Amino acid sequence: MHAATVGQSEAAGAGVWAPERRRLTAGLVATVTLFASEALAVATIMPLVADELGRSGYGLAFSAFFLGSVLGTLLGGPSSDRLGPSTPYLASVALFTLGLVIGGTAPTMVVLVVGRLAQGVGSGAVNPLVYATIGRAYPDAARPRMLAVVSTAWVVPGIVGPGLAGVVAEAAGWRWVFLGLIPLVLAAALVCLAPLRRLGRVPGAGPPAHTLRALGFAGGAALVLVGLEVRPWPLALGCGVAGVALAAVSGRSLLPPGVLRLRPGLASASVVRGLLTYAFVCADAFVPYAVTTVRGRSVLAGSVAVTLSTVTWTAGAWVSARQLPRWGAANLVRLGFVVLAGGLVLELLLVVDGVPLAVGLAGAAVAGLGIGLAYSPLSEAVLSVARAGEEGHDASALSLFDGLGFAFGPAVTGALVAAGERGGWSLGAPLALSWAIAAAVALVGAVLTVRLGPAARRRPSPS
Repeated sequence: MHAATVGQSEAAGAGVWAPERRRLTAGLVATVTLFASEALAVATIMPLVADELGRSGYGLAFSAFFLGSVLGTLLGGPSSDRLGPSTPYLASVALFTLGLVIGGTAPTMVVLVVGRLAQGVGSGAVNPLVYATIGRAYPDAARPRMLAVVSTAWVVPGIVGPGLAGVVAEAAGWRWVFLGLIPLVLAAALVCLAPLRRLGRVPGAGPPAHTLRALGFAGGAALVLVGLEVRPWPLALGCGVAGVALAAVSGRSLLPPGVLRLRPGLASASVVRGLLTYAFVCADAFVPYAVTTVRGRSVLAGSVAVTLSTVTWTAGAWVSARQLPRWGAANLVRLGFVVLAGGLVLELLLVVDGVPLAVGLAGAAVAGLGIGLAYSPLSEAVLSVARAGEEGHDASALSLFDGLGFAFGPAVTGALVAAGERGGWSLGAPLALSWAIAAAVALVGAVLTVRLGPAARRRPSPS
């Protein structure tokens, strides 16, 4: 009897909602939920924004956010080790809120893109901070469950957010989708701040983040993105070459060692994660555009795809959390890539005349399930071998490739859409081409899972 009681007490103490972690869990979940709400809401309302401010920056509105997240990622993770998580958390919330103000009052698409950039820096800094906090504040037995809980923080925004954003945009104007979120973000910060302060800084953490190199890497990525948008082609080529060179020089100490050789462990997991997010967002960011522009349906109809992919992403995350001890991370990631590729093929049919709209929407659901199966196991594989006191640094490397994938997915699709408009293509042709490329990238990612290493193949014992 005594042993059973002790065992139950230990199990309760290891839980994500144990008394000593309850407020931290609630604060992290609230923060991720609200940041996710903004991301999903923008995906829903962008067709309306583009109608008012112009379609030329449609892809950049997404890419600027994720490019900002790259910079935030590079600075946020190491800063959480060196300064403790509370200071970078406050900075990220302040930048995210500033971006909401700019986005909600933007008179032009250029200003909106600037606001999205600020939001991205704030959001990007939070991502590795959340992972590092999970690595430091939660026991091994609770980590997979907390990662799934964080993924679940997308459920409410996924179910309610897109449709609510469409209603608010059509009833009060799309600007209130930005401005109305500000009080909620500030309230979540109040909940999360105290437990983050208790964690403090990591003794013996690494040297300060190389701010100039981080800025240089983000600037190089920005030049490549600009090269996808500008013309004539010599200018675009010049931007691309200069951007790659600047990113290569600046990123020498920022990228995980062995990235080019896909060294098993952090380096290979980071690259695979980038391929995963690229393949998913290529289609996900433009499905509402396809529904409203190609199919001629309402913004609310477009929001259904966002809702479906978000809910199935979370379902996949919970399945992977439960099956991780049985399957191992590498097998789950491989399965996720294959499912994602199948979803992209179905989404491609969204732009084919005569194919029911429901087929394309089902593709969004399948794609969401695929990334849900693969996303969290990659995080767990990295956290399981993260160096003590360097959780934020290692999480930053993983989140960096997240940001690159999320930034270049919409940019490539947007560039193809713009080229199609200039060349007189049908509206659906560039979308179909981009999504076919994304499906091929997903299959390449499935093959590269063999490089994830022993930590990803290990099957942890159930706790």
